[in-house]
Amino acid sequence: MLLMIAIVCIFLFGLLIYMWYEAKTLKIDRRELYLPEWPQGFDGVKVLFLSDLHSRVLPQWVRDELKQEKVDLIIIGGDLTEKGVPLQKVEDHISFLTSLGLTYFVWGNHDYQVDYRELDLLMREKKVTVLDNRAVSFESGGDRLWLVGVDDVSKNRDKLHLALADVEQPGYRLLLSHNPIIVEKIKESDQIHGVLSGHTHGGQICLPFFGPITGHRNSVVSKYVSGEYHLDEGKMSLFVSKGVGTSHLPLRLLAPPELHILTLRSKSEK
Repeated sequence: MLLMIAIVCIFLFGLLIYMWYEAKTLKIDRRELYLPEWPQGFDGVKVLFLSDLHSRVLPQWVRDELKQEKVDLIIIGGDLTEKGVPLQKVEDHISFLTSLGLTYFVWGNHDYQVDYRELDLLMREKKVTVLDNRAVSFESGGDRLWLVGVDDVSKNRDKLHLALADVEQPGYRLLLSHNPIIVEKIKESDQIHGVLSGHTHGGQICLPFFGPITGHRNSVVSKYVSGEYHLDEGKMSLFVSKGVGTSHLPLRLLAPPELHILTLRSKSEK
């Protein structure tokens, strides 16, 4: 019996060490993301997408690799910070990201744990465009792209109708929302075909054959864990990032952290 207890204790200790180690890893996920009706004028546009940094610091090797990438847009998908994180650390991240190119941000639930007015001011000082129920547009090759951003869903601050009110001309609408549950609020008349989100951490702690242990089985984490989802009979694509950091516990299991270099393409006809 004592031997069995010792084996179990050693196994649990080893598992905790592994979970801590996995949380400290970071992958740069490079992929082509095919979106329904993506405009030809923006075919091949490259986006650096990252979310859920929380209290984590971007490692130097990641920064060095990202400096070598030629990205067109940088999108921060919320939870850039959380309670207890010094503003100087956030400023360091923002300064680095804005040095890479045009940077856009949507609010996450943990961003409201800090002085969000101070964070908002910092963003604007660093020339980050905050898409708090707003939209901005770009033109290329005769096509127009609208980045539509909503405030945090879990705080009931999302106002998609206000963001869409900024869309004054026809064009492709790419929605940015920290929480992927926004897809259940989108109507066909909103004409949104692509959504980028984070929030779930890929479940953060997942069990083999069971999945995420976070939340109940019909929660947003279970519905949209990570990766690509094709919704509305293929008319809309959702991409969910596992994120960079952790919340509550500095541990991950079968949900390694990631940030993304997304090359956006027209949806394959195959």
